[in-house]
Amino acid sequence: MRTPLQMTCVAFASLITFAFVTAGDPTESDDAILNKVLADWRTRQNETKTIRYLIEGEIFWPKDRLDNVAVPGIELKKPTKDFTGPVNLELAFDFDKGLARKERTSHYPMQGEYFSRHEVRVFDGQRSNVYRTKSEKETELLYLARHDHTRTPGAFLEGSDYPVLFAHGIIPNANAHIDAKQPRLPISRNLFWLVGKTIYEKRECLVIGTNKSIPPRANFAHEFVVDPSQGNSIVKWTMSCSDINAGVLRVLYQVDIRYQQTKHGWLPKDWIANNFLQNNLNYSEKLKVIEFDVNSAFDAKTFQIELRPGMPVYDVQTNQDFRVGNDGKSLIPYR
Repeated sequence: MRTPLQMTCVAFASLITFAFVTAGDPTESDDAILNKVLADWRTRQNETKTIRYLIEGEIFWPKDRLDNVAVPGIELKKPTKDFTGPVNLELAFDFDKGLARKERTSHYPMQGEYFSRHEVRVFDGQRSNVYRTKSEKETELLYLARHDHTRTPGAFLEGSDYPVLFAHGIIPNANAHIDAKQPRLPISRNLFWLVGKTIYEKRECLVIGTNKSIPPRANFAHEFVVDPSQGNSIVKWTMSCSDINAGVLRVLYQVDIRYQQTKHGWLPKDWIANNFLQNNLNYSEKLKVIEFDVNSAFDAKTFQIELRPGMPVYDVQTNQDFRVGNDGKSLIPYR
């Protein structure tokens, strides 16, 4: 028997596409509708200085997620059963200062087994520093890796984090994903278009896309179902890519979001995020907001993790290993 989350995952996994009434050639009315949506998104972005969210939920990994996946020269050990485990997540952003923190505890697959991992990512304006525990039984953090975001953008967030940022006018487009280095992406008229209208959860909503050329010429495209009755909130998001070699459109992420009305406007209440691998369900997360804070000042330590003498450090760009010196600051190469 499937759990409620598993049944929900199956239901949502089958809804990769949905019916809508397409818009014809743009009219003045279409432009006015789209401009109103974009204006609301810009207002959200401009009014948000800082955010902090505490989120809980669970993640579901189906046992057959790798059935159609082959990696040349590598034998993949596949799990023998489905797995559901808890998720705890904290997201904090100071948009004006360009700082971000993500702390997450969840389970991940590895060679047919599932392991708990606690991870903290802190973006200090230049680097994304990633910390993890050595094992699921330990609580002491290991300074695992540092990413230079001038060379490795997109190494901070996952699709299941996006609903929090959507609510504050942080919207991806065909040219850029949401990233800690530059989360405030431009909301320009030339980056979005009104695809049409659809009925979603018995409400008339808009469908807004980011690229008319997919498939097959664009690499990535985003499609948003937007609810005008909830302040033009994004209630459904689908991210797709075109596989030019196979001549097909592949769905990578699909998220359905429910909102709550607050003094800061419509903010996310809970969501289901599905990740796909070759159009098959890879994993699904069911998440809910436990606590949130908007436009409050942060303690400086929120975006800092103290280095300990002797802590190992791995630099992703140079592929070098270091240890922290006795002064707690200098990096000494391992020999």
